[in-house]
Amino acid sequence: MTAEQHGSERLSQSEAERLREILQSQENTTAGFVAGALAAVIGAVAWAILVVVTELQIGIVAIGIGALVGFAVARFGKGIDKSFGIMAGVLALLGVAFGNVLGVAAFAADGIAEIPNVLFDRLGPGGWVEVLTALQPLDFLFYGFAAYYAFQSAQRRVGMVEARQLLADGSSGGSPLLR
Repeated sequence: MTAEQHGSERLSQSEAERLREILQSQENTTAGFVAGALAAVIGAVAWAILVVVTELQIGIVAIGIGALVGFAVARFGKGIDKSFGIMAGVLALLGVAFGNVLGVAAFAADGIAEIPNVLFDRLGPGGWVEVLTALQPLDFLFYGFAAYYAFQSAQRRVGMVEARQLLADGSSGGSPLLR
């Protein structure tokens, strides 16, 4: 396809501005945060279970947690600004760190019921810091990838077909959670 043919697929300046207004009216920071935080906790628990079952800390799971958090923020927050990516990156880092601590607590516990006791009594706040300071350089690489993938996948992307449909509808079209 030549540039001239592809040029007909572009939005005019006024259409682009109108589309941005429509997309911004659909943003929902609260829903994005709640969904991202929930995804981070689910990812952390899943990682801890995987650590206990395999007796290995598989760093690539951190990337999956980042992608999961980013997807949740994008799906429910519908954000087009970088602030949604930053929020997702921070939530992913917290989720990965929590998964790490939870995995250590699960190893130290004598059973599932013992995990809260390990987390709050035996580890305590100082123990959490100790767990996180024992991380290896490769762990930080995976943490960085988790934040990167969360950031990259958290911002809403709109294709030309959806853009034309939104412009044709002329409104934000209902609840951002249902679109």
